[in-house]
Amino acid sequence: MAVCLLALPAHGGEVTLADASVKIGSPQKKGSAQHISVRDNLSPSQAGLHERGYLRLGLESVPVGLSAQHVGSATLRLWANGVVSPGTFDVLLVDAPWNETSVEGLNAPALAATVASGIAITKADIGTYLCIDVTSAVQAWVGGMPNHGLCLVPANGAYFRVDSKENKLTSHAPSLEIVVSAAGLAGPLGPVGPVGPQGAPWSPRTAGSRGPAGR
Repeated sequence: MAVCLLALPAHGGEVTLADASVKIGSPQKKGSAQHISVRDNLSPSQAGLHERGYLRLGLESVPVGLSAQHVGSATLRLWANGVVSPGTFDVLLVDAPWNETSVEGLNAPALAATVASGIAITKADIGTYLCIDVTSAVQAWVGGMPNHGLCLVPANGAYFRVDSKENKLTSHAPSLEIVVSAAGLAGPLGPVGPVGPQGAPWSPRTAGSRGPAGR
């Protein structure tokens, strides 16, 4: 698992607009919890069922008119609050709108393309930032695709928690660090320069001396 020790030199740290844990198949709502729980196989009798983490982050600090090609990198930063059992998880695009106060396991939106897969999580990650490359997702959003957020989907027995935006003890809400490439947008056209000085007045040339007569 890649761990962030320091924040990246980014264009901006985008804030979390919504986050929630969703138990697939359950009507329980957990949008106001202080952590986002991600759990594979909820119990021995529920093999294959799991709890996902839904996140939606804003893009307010991205300059208007920025094109996808100018998004150099984008990193999702999650604070590992606890790890009960190690495993892996994937990050997928969410395919439809959702609301953290009403989303639950019976109405959770479908998922779309995979952004990152096979991300390892162990107890050594507790108390650190998990850094996940989500550049392709941000490039797609900047390019015009609706931003419905990301989903953390567990696998291989993973059971862990990351801080939500409601956690006031650490204030380590999920964040998105975006680095804009060096070749930025062209700046606005500059003002017209001042009129230059007037040139010297024209004067007719004097006639040259007459050449010798021909033979």
